[in-house]
Amino acid sequence: MGICNKFAGIIAPLIFAAVILRVTDTDLERTLPGMTPAEKAAVLDAFIRRVILPYSVLGSVLFILGLVVRYSPLPEINTENESVETAAVNSGKTSIFDFPHLILGALAIFLHVGTRS
Repeated sequence: MGICNKFAGIIAPLIFAAVILRVTDTDLERTLPGMTPAEKAAVLDAFIRRVILPYSVLGSVLFILGLVVRYSPLPEINTENESVETAAVNSGKTSIFDFPHLILGALAIFLHVGTRS
């Protein structure tokens, strides 16, 4: 998923720019300073209105995806019928600090997020 996330971070702005921007929008930078405040507001409002539909579609798709994940059937975890090996490994552990892989995993995620910024 990390690779897909980085790829989506590159592709998403390009796709949204292709959907939202038009060829005439490149002239906005030069024409906006010469417009009256009313004209400028009208042009910027029209520009902003083009953003509403793509973001609404994206939000709807993500909401539906969340519902699919929420209502997807997942297997129940039955700890009463776990294997003898698993029960022996986890017996006597009463704290989160008794699981070193969990602590090291949380540290790794923290450092990974810190290096990406």
